[in-house]
Formats: sequence, structure tokens, C-alpha cells
Amino acid sequence: MVNMEPEIPRNPRCSHASLFQVKIKCSELRLKKKEDLTKQLHALKTELGALRVSKLSKIRVVRKSIARVYIVMHQKQKENLRKFYRDKKYKPLDLRPKKTRAIRQRLTPHEASLPHEEVRHQGLSLIPLVPLLSAQHILLLRYVRYLT
Repeated sequence: MVNMEPEIPRNPRCSHASLFQVKIKCSELRLKKKEDLTKQLHALKTELGALRVSKLSKIRVVRKSIARVYIVMHQKQKENLRKFYRDKKYKPLDLRPKKTRAIRQRLTPHEASLPHEEVRHQGLSLIPLVPLLSAQHILLLRYVRYLT
């Protein structure tokens, strides 16, 4: 006959602790709603309070389970915030890409492609304000554009 019971993962260092409760997986927690997660968190905390009195070795497993529930709750909250701020002009600092300080302060590609102020002013000062139709002036304008 095939054994249909779920296999309990065993740690060679602490085999007796894993006999009490199957470890909660984050992938299973992510499928639950926020209300279910808060209920489970409350249940785990009450269980931890009872274990502190009886001094069982199950305390470590329950503490880690509480941490997993908190992790999943915070991940869901951050994911919802990312969806909310996706199309906004400004984002909170913790949602922006971290990178390094030098990369964050670098010019954007658009800003880097723009010509310097001095070059723009030089080009403007060489263009005559009154349109000239003679061939010499057209050649002069072409030459000025060639230089800039």
C-alpha cells in the first residue's frame, strides 16, 4: 500500500521539532486573502503564548511561521502600492529603484542628449534676425550650421 500522509521534512539536527507541525509555505500563504492571513497570524500568536508556558521545542517553528505570515503580508502590501503608483509622476522613495547614489544622480538620457547652454547661445547669436535672400548669406548660414 502507498502511504498517503504528507511527508514531514526532517532536519537532521533537530528532528524532534519537525514532528509537531508541518512548516507553513510562503507560496500557500500568498494565495490567501488579507483577512485569512490576519486570522492565521492571530492563531499562531496565541499558540506561541501557550507554548511559552509549556516550554516545548515547537516554539522555533511557530516563531518562523509568524515571520513568514508577516513577510507575505508586507509583500502583498508593497505589490499593491507598486500598482497604485505605476502611472504616477512621483513615487515614494522605497518604491523607486535603489541602484547607487552616483547612478541616481546621473543625467537622464534625454538630458544628456541636449546641447550645452553655451553652444545653443552661440548658434542663436550667429543667425541674423532679418531673413536674407542673397546667395552669400545662404552660404554663410550653411557654414554656421556646419560648425555647430
